[in-house]
Amino acid sequence: MAGGLYAAQRPRCSSPHNSRVVYLDNTLNEIRHLVPPGKDWAFWEDVNGYLAYLCDAELIELARENERELGTEFAETPLPAAPRPEQAWEYLDALWSGEPGGRGWHVRIPDGATWLALQSDDGDSDRGGPEPTFGFGEPPLDEGVWREPGY
Repeated sequence: MAGGLYAAQRPRCSSPHNSRVVYLDNTLNEIRHLVPPGKDWAFWEDVNGYLAYLCDAELIELARENERELGTEFAETPLPAAPRPEQAWEYLDALWSGEPGGRGWHVRIPDGATWLALQSDDGDSDRGGPEPTFGFGEPPLDEGVWREPGY
């Protein structure tokens, strides 16, 4: 099971609207992403530094795909017949728990959240990725001190 957490499904979960960066701190310790409308979950896969958003139906389909492709060989218990989203995450977490690519996090997006800040530091790998913080309303774009203009 190489390639990281949920690697086989990564293109299916992603779209050009999944993660748009709206702010980079000058020390690159915080990145803000717009939360796409209609998504219920944000998840971070730490090995590849991958952020994605899923709605409940996409999450359950992702768990079903993982079960079809890997479940008979690696799962200890089957996915319930009609899983709730939380049960889908439990299944995926258990399926990938022994894999180096199994580090990361997933969190339900709060109602009304419009952006997600990822704050990182040297301890990220120990925690499974950068710390997520949700924001509401327009994302603050004018913060930060830039040493020089440009990229």
